[in-house]
Amino acid sequence: MSDPADDCRPGGGLPGGARDHLRWILARRRILAGPVLVYEAWFSILALALFLPAAAWLMNRLVLAGGGSAIGNTEMVGFFLSVPGLVFLLVAAVSVIALNYAEYAGLLIIVRACSRGLKGNAGEGVWRSLAHLPVLARLGLIQTLVFGLGMLPWLGGCLWIKMHWLGAHDINFYLSRRPPEWFFALAVAGFWTLPWLFAAVVLLVRWLHAVPLVVFEGKRPIEALAVSWRRSRGMVRSGVLVLALWILGAIGVFVLAGSLIRWAGAALLGSSSVGLGWTLGVVLSALGLMALLGLLVVVVSKVGLVLIVFSAYEAGIPNGTSPATFSLPVWLERLRPTNARLAAWVLLVILLVSAGYAVSEFVEDIHPADAPRITAHRGSSAKAPENSLSALRQAIADGADYAEIDVQTTRDGRVILHHDGDFMRMAGVPGRVEEMTLEEVRDLEIGSLFSEGFAGERVATLEEAIAVCRGRLRLNIELKYNRVDPLLAGRVGAILRAESFTGDCIVMSLNWEPLRAFAGDFPEVPIGYIVFRSLGRIGAAAADAFSLNANQLTPGLVRSLHRSGAEVHVWTVNDSRLALGMIEMGVDNLITDRPGEMRLLVDEWEALTDSEKTALHLRRILLPNVTLAAAPL
Repeated sequence: MSDPADDCRPGGGLPGGARDHLRWILARRRILAGPVLVYEAWFSILALALFLPAAAWLMNRLVLAGGGSAIGNTEMVGFFLSVPGLVFLLVAAVSVIALNYAEYAGLLIIVRACSRGLKGNAGEGVWRSLAHLPVLARLGLIQTLVFGLGMLPWLGGCLWIKMHWLGAHDINFYLSRRPPEWFFALAVAGFWTLPWLFAAVVLLVRWLHAVPLVVFEGKRPIEALAVSWRRSRGMVRSGVLVLALWILGAIGVFVLAGSLIRWAGAALLGSSSVGLGWTLGVVLSALGLMALLGLLVVVVSKVGLVLIVFSAYEAGIPNGTSPATFSLPVWLERLRPTNARLAAWVLLVILLVSAGYAVSEFVEDIHPADAPRITAHRGSSAKAPENSLSALRQAIADGADYAEIDVQTTRDGRVILHHDGDFMRMAGVPGRVEEMTLEEVRDLEIGSLFSEGFAGERVATLEEAIAVCRGRLRLNIELKYNRVDPLLAGRVGAILRAESFTGDCIVMSLNWEPLRAFAGDFPEVPIGYIVFRSLGRIGAAAADAFSLNANQLTPGLVRSLHRSGAEVHVWTVNDSRLALGMIEMGVDNLITDRPGEMRLLVDEWEALTDSEKTALHLRRILLPNVTLAAAPL
């Protein structure tokens, strides 16, 4: 009597639907589970050991070739358009694709062995996948170049759409006011993107057989792509449907199971005060279960995708096709572990050390931090027109420690407070800052579009802002380079010295080079680097503070910047739950549109004892929506 698992195995009598693929997985789960889990563990360790150091080394070499230790923000555009930047992008893309293909190849080898009634060998999968890495890298290079060249006309079209419909005014006008041309441009961009997206999906599906063709038939990369294109004819619709259903199903399972674990954790923590030890135990257990669940979902998802591709590949093999013979290169054969038991123990030790390190990092992050200072973003911009004297006065009333203001120069060289390159968003006037004198700017009224209560509000100069804030509010002055303005930094520094305000401010910018030059000319003024995106060791930049987007901040990054002696400012924090997360990371300054609300939150948090702060932090790791008012302490 035949094994029901053999009846539904990929190969002869191939099942075609997603239900049959699921039956095959379930029927072979015990045979696949061990080799697949061991393979995934070993491959992940080897990939991380090889890829991360190599990527970091390459990135640092290329960044150093550009003359610095880090590249951030606007400099990144120039870097990626340069030869070193293009090399980095290409090498990074090909490396990621090659590693994913190598992992995919090892799983294919294990699955094929199991489908033939043989015992899957994790070690064989690892070493054969590494042996195929050079060919898979060439395959990834070809695909990267094809997709990259295909993106050029799409990017050109998107740029033309932006310039044609959204080029008349500063982009912030379109983002905030949402005029009709904004929606029209989005619609045109969407229609323009659809055919390119469809073409990309078709290519991906038609090339799905390329890796098994390389691994099992010994095809060269270009030949594998051509053969895959022929064999996958007529399967685009069904392939996309099956792959999409499988991926969405895996995501759904993870989200549902994760929600159940969080619900159980919340129930165990209870609605009344519990001990710190109990809270720590529940949180660690829940996080451990979620990590294990995530690992299982990822592994099962990968195996499922491999099975779908493998079954389709075997169904398309022409009669009479003989598999290619393959032997490991001599140098790789010599590196193969000969003692499977010893390899298993080494793997176990690595996993235990990794788990211990993860727990120690987790525990290190759980400590009460000092209360951050509060910066009113463009003044109290939720209550008054941004960058206005009224917004600065409101920031003082709201209890802010700093006010962040944007400065740039007019045509006649006066330093004014303004964010955009033109006045369309604030005053409804398309005039650009560099084309207008201070007298012309003074004629503009910037309060009515915010509220009739601020009718008559005028654009302020830096000197006027200092007069309002002196002795009551420090200033975070951002040098705004909407255009090339080599005199801006020097004029700001001269005003700060003339007004004896150098000890009551910090000067920041997205542009590192003028900021560095400012620090050389005015060493008594602290500087801060605003980092939107970066490459390299950003903490190596000689800044007194770093201002980062809340979405890119991690506890490790905060620790690293603090070790370099710099403060960490975070923007733009308007939600109490996000603010608590930033406070728990240990940031030094919250930049917010609502300083009054943040002041109340920080004061309430400071009133907690250290144990209460720790308990709150632990609860919020498991239940991020917990706030100060809702958290039982």
